[in-house]
Amino acid sequence: MKAVKELILHFYQRGALTLKEIDYLVLRGFASKEELSELTFPRHMRNRREHGQDGFPSELDQREEELLRESELKAGRRGPRTPPIEIKELLARVRLEFERREESLQSLSELLVEPNPMRTWQQTASELHALSPLVFEQQMVACLRRRPALVRDVWRACNPESFYELIGARERRGGAVRAFLALLRSAGPEELGSYSWILRHDEAQAIINIRVIYERLLATLANFFQHDRQLRDAIFEQSHDAVLAWSQIILFNAQRSVKPPEFIRFGLEFGPVLTPEFGVWKQAWSHALRMDGRNVSRYFLECFDEKNPTHLTDEASCALPLMCPVGWRVP
Repeated sequence: MKAVKELILHFYQRGALTLKEIDYLVLRGFASKEELSELTFPRHMRNRREHGQDGFPSELDQREEELLRESELKAGRRGPRTPPIEIKELLARVRLEFERREESLQSLSELLVEPNPMRTWQQTASELHALSPLVFEQQMVACLRRRPALVRDVWRACNPESFYELIGARERRGGAVRAFLALLRSAGPEELGSYSWILRHDEAQAIINIRVIYERLLATLANFFQHDRQLRDAIFEQSHDAVLAWSQIILFNAQRSVKPPEFIRFGLEFGPVLTPEFGVWKQAWSHALRMDGRNVSRYFLECFDEKNPTHLTDEASCALPLMCPVGWRVP
C-alpha cells in the first residue's frame, strides 16, 4: 500500500489527476484528504478558479493559501525551520538547469517550419507556444517522420521533472516556492491565478513555454499511438530514456486493457514484462496519465484495486500482466 500511496501523491503534486479521480481515490482509501491537503492544489483545481477584473483571488485561492500555511506550520513543528527561498535564488537554480539542457533546448528549432539559427532557444520556445495545438502536432509529426530521434531531444528539453528537484523537501515553503510549483503544473499563463506575478521574470516565461511544448508532445504521441504503428515503433526505438519508454509501455497496456488481460495477440505483442525500479515507474505513470488520462487512470485502478494483492503490499509491481509490441526492447 505504501508504494501505491506514493504513486498517488506523486501524480497529485504534478497535477496529473482530475478532481473526479482525486475524489474516487480518496473514497477508495488510496490516499486521505489530510495527506493531500499538505500539498498544493493540482492544475485541474486551478482551472476552475474564477478571477474578476479587479484581480482579487477567488475562494479557492484563499483556501489554498490556508492549507499551505497549515502545512508549513506542521513542518516547523517537525524540526528547525530553514529560511524561505528568495525568488532570486530560485531563478538562479533555474538558469543552471537551462544551461544543463542547453543542447537539447537548441533542438527545438527543428520543430519550426523555417528554422533560424539566429534565434535563441527562448525565442523558439515562445514561437512554438504561440502555434495552435493542431499546427504544432502537424509540424511535430512531420519532423518525427524525418528524424524519429528528435523525440529524445525534445523530451530532454521539456521534461519538467528535474525542475521539481531544484527545491529540497525542507524548502517547500514560502511565496516564491509556491508560485514556482504552480508554474510547473500550469499548462499556460491563464492557470496561474494569484501566482501570475512570477511571469514578470524571463525564466518563468521560458518554463511556461517549454511546459506547453511538453504537454503538446505527450498529446502528439498519444494521438498517433494507435493509428500509426510504424511511427510509434520508430519513436519507441529512439526514445533512449527509461521514463519515456515506460510511459509508452503503460499507455500501450492502458489502451489494450479493454480486452481480457490474459489475451495475448501472438505475433503482435509479447510479455509479461517486469516493472522497472520505482523511481522510473512513478514518473512513467505520471507522464502516461497526461497522454491519455481516461484510459490510463482506469488502467491504474485495475492494476492497484483492493481486489488485487498489490494493493496490500509495498511493492511497485502491477497486478495485471504488462505486454509490449513485438520489436520493442524493454529498457
